[in-house]
Amino acid sequence: MEGRKGLTHTLALFVERVDHLLYATPDVEATIAEVSELFGIGPVVGGRHPGLGTRNALIRLGPRRYFEIIGPDPDREFDGLPTVVGLDTLETPRLASWAAHSSDIETTLDLAATAGIDLGDAVDGMRETTDGTVLSWMYTDPYRDRLGGAVPFFIDWGTGAHPADDLPDGCSLTNLVIEHPNPDAVKTALQTFGIQMDVSSGPMTRLVADIETPNGSLRLD
Repeated sequence: MEGRKGLTHTLALFVERVDHLLYATPDVEATIAEVSELFGIGPVVGGRHPGLGTRNALIRLGPRRYFEIIGPDPDREFDGLPTVVGLDTLETPRLASWAAHSSDIETTLDLAATAGIDLGDAVDGMRETTDGTVLSWMYTDPYRDRLGGAVPFFIDWGTGAHPADDLPDGCSLTNLVIEHPNPDAVKTALQTFGIQMDVSSGPMTRLVADIETPNGSLRLD
């Protein structure tokens, strides 16, 4: 019984570190419709990411935690497809990456450098919501490989608003499972940032999220 309590406590602590999951898609509108039916709750259109060429829609997964549908913005400022989270080669939607909370990006980068983990440089981000509100944040470079996306990029919203604040309740993240050809390397990298979780062996990087929804429990990859 004690072992089960310990596992539950570990999962709870891990989930607290998750800021958001990135569900990449070649067609945001089509995926909004699919996710609405699957989850039993409609994603809220977020807005555009100037410079990245992407737009998104969000579902709350708990306090300061959300599920992000992200895909090409039809009104992007450049030709060709955006490359973030592999959107330029994506054919079907998939759980492509994840972001973890950081209260101090520079300290996070120092930890990464000491451990030989390439998170890139600190980047300022922003997007406009549909009502014209501008959200801003600082984050590590989402274009870095990070062991194929098994290691998160890190994000700090500072003292400003968080995208999940105004989203309706209804869903919660209960676990995130990672598969990777070198699970020990991933676990060691995650421990650098105080993230404790199991990583399974698999032929390629794969993220699998367990989510409670109005339609019941589901597993999404």
